[in-house]
Amino acid sequence: MTVRVLRKLADGETDAFSSTAETAGLSLTNVREVFDGAETHSGSHLIGRVGSKERRAAPIMPAGLLVLNQGSRILWFHQELQNELSSVRTEAVTKGVS
Repeated sequence: MTVRVLRKLADGETDAFSSTAETAGLSLTNVREVFDGAETHSGSHLIGRVGSKERRAAPIMPAGLLVLNQGSRILWFHQELQNELSSVRTEAVTKGVS
């Protein structure tokens, strides 16, 4: 699976990752950790781990947009389908949220 920055959230769209003290510290260097531990689920959810904490993203949006809310930062990802989530290649950009 290739994970690539796609676009910013449009008005009315909701973020897909709960913002917690643990995830607020998520950095570009450990974004890969979330996806490396991911599994596909019924309802097209992704499960990831940050340290010992399990994180669940909301259903992937129809265009393949997956948004991880990190408190003051949001990462935008486009997910291309592949069978092995362990082979994630990540290209990520953080943008400030006003």
